[in-house]
Amino acid sequence: MISFFSMKKKVTAIFIFLCFCSSSFSQETNLKLNKAMENFLADPLLKHAVTGFYVMNAASGETVYKLNDEMGLAPGSTQKILTAIAAFELFGKDYTYKTDFDYTGTMSRDTLNGDIIIRGSGDPSLGSNLYPGTSPKQIFTQLADHLHDLGIRVIRGNIVVEAATPEIPGAWIWEDLGNYYGAASSGLNWRENTYDLHLRSGKKMGEPVTILSVNNDPSFFLKFDNHVISAEAGSGDQSYIYLPFHSSNFLIKGTIPVDKNDFVVHGSVKNPEAYFKYDLKKYLSNNINFIDSNSKIIDKKSDSNLKTIYTYKSPSLDSLIYFFLQKSINLYGEAFLQKMAEKENQSFSTEKGVITLQNFWERKGIEKSALNIFDGSGLSPQNRITAASLVKALQYAKSQSWYPAFYKALPEFNQIKMKSGTINSVKAFTGYIHSSNGRTYIFAFIVNNYDSHQGKITQKMYEVLNALK
Repeated sequence: MISFFSMKKKVTAIFIFLCFCSSSFSQETNLKLNKAMENFLADPLLKHAVTGFYVMNAASGETVYKLNDEMGLAPGSTQKILTAIAAFELFGKDYTYKTDFDYTGTMSRDTLNGDIIIRGSGDPSLGSNLYPGTSPKQIFTQLADHLHDLGIRVIRGNIVVEAATPEIPGAWIWEDLGNYYGAASSGLNWRENTYDLHLRSGKKMGEPVTILSVNNDPSFFLKFDNHVISAEAGSGDQSYIYLPFHSSNFLIKGTIPVDKNDFVVHGSVKNPEAYFKYDLKKYLSNNINFIDSNSKIIDKKSDSNLKTIYTYKSPSLDSLIYFFLQKSINLYGEAFLQKMAEKENQSFSTEKGVITLQNFWERKGIEKSALNIFDGSGLSPQNRITAASLVKALQYAKSQSWYPAFYKALPEFNQIKMKSGTINSVKAFTGYIHSSNGRTYIFAFIVNNYDSHQGKITQKMYEVLNALK
């Protein structure tokens, strides 16, 4: 018969053994991590760089490693996790944007003597091809079906958009604005405010490149000053689109590879409302006869006799954030930021959204001075965020009911669930590592001003993170 005291001694021995094993695993991890960082920091490509690195034990909150963890560094798109987490908390994972399709005026048989009014709420997914039910054809088909249900075959009036005008964050640079990743957010976003520019290159290097169409529509309303030339095979897309400056035309410069019959580059529109109305009128022309219709854009609600055609609802917020993080769509970050400001009874603006986001994180224990930001996506090269603040944000998310949706939305690189960030001479990762010893680590790893001519930095950062696996 085993006595109580013998059993107690065995339990105590097992506990001590487990603590010893845990301590041994911890020491081994620390030694591996310290050695990996020592090798990393000695690399020539980091001679003039600044590195911020912070690792936390998710269960205990214990600091495992820190280096310049409170130094503000350019984070690139890792900044998106701050916007995504705040959006989950402020709106809820099931939140949907609503776009109202209304009309005003009077009916005479099959004719509407009045306007079609579209009231945007800042939905970044309207017209996107990423989700079931959001494509232009699907949205316009729904509208046409509802118009037919109302008996409308002729419209004597206008297409009117009621929405906040596009707002470009003040710290974004001109070189980015004309390209797909520089699409600014508006009260009415359309096709993620981007278009496909189809090009044909020459047979030889140095030959001019021809513009074929925009969105396979040769009569599309955008015009370009084209200075793109043909470059060596395999050189990829080295073209850049610039928004009009003292001109009504977009400017495109750079190169694409030789001998490409239909090479597609992606640009951003400066007027998504006009883009939406162009596509809408083109689609409805097969079903609806517009008479003397001149498009209008206004930024206030109509005040009389509005009748609803139908209300379109976006995919739920967890779906939007999934693609926000997976595809790193900057537009979504700016749309979420503007909506946050509106929710907090501020104006629908980026500037107010930044303040709202900083206030949100201050309430969660992150100082405003640790988030010196100008947008919701991380595109601005002036953004400065600390590695410690990213880790604190991820730690906060882990205890929330919507965490599974957030975790699912994080991309996976190197078998690690983490968000990456890349801008000029900046590389960053932040996320969660599940180690072989059963622990979960939360980390943020930011490198600024590395020498890209000395080699690629991504694999070298992976080697450091592998020490935590």
